[in-house]
Amino acid sequence: MIHILLAEDEIALAKIIKDSLESRHEFRITLASHGNEALKLYQKQKPDILVLDVMMPQMDGFTLTKMIRQIDTRTPILFLTARSSVDDLVTGFHLGGNDYLKKPFDMEELIVRILALLNRPITMEEEKQPEIKQTETGYVVDWTKLYPILVTYQQEMDCAPYEAQFAAMIREVQKTYGYSAEDAMLALKDIFAKTYFKEFQP
Repeated sequence: MIHILLAEDEIALAKIIKDSLESRHEFRITLASHGNEALKLYQKQKPDILVLDVMMPQMDGFTLTKMIRQIDTRTPILFLTARSSVDDLVTGFHLGGNDYLKKPFDMEELIVRILALLNRPITMEEEKQPEIKQTETGYVVDWTKLYPILVTYQQEMDCAPYEAQFAAMIREVQKTYGYSAEDAMLALKDIFAKTYFKEFQP
């Protein structure tokens, strides 16, 4: 069963899409009527793919995509929009969208695009990037992919000021995974609570 988070503020259209998708394929659709609701549902349910209307109240699809891509680069995002300008298209892809479907659209085309995104190969950047999940209490990091960097600094952490080594680790995470300094700090934020790294071994 493929779980789709559909964010669409036109309630009638959202219901049509939901009923149509669930009747034609093994899809399970979760509906959100605006960006803020979609973000909360994404954090709780971790859908397989997001289908987002661009123009939504409270938070639009582009802003939602930008926020999600700060913690998740893997989940495919498909935009639904009445906009057709090249600038909008470029903006959507630049923020991390994977595909774009202009309204009105054929339901079969939507299904084909969804399945194509789910079957796309994972890029090297996506594969090597540690997954960071946001929770109500903060961030949960997949430490196993950061383990090689942690091991490199394990011995030095015991004999050097933590601040200096933490800064060095941030630079290394930035270089290796392409993170911004802020994202690297989030990924490593729990490091000072761990004197030894045995807990992080795969």
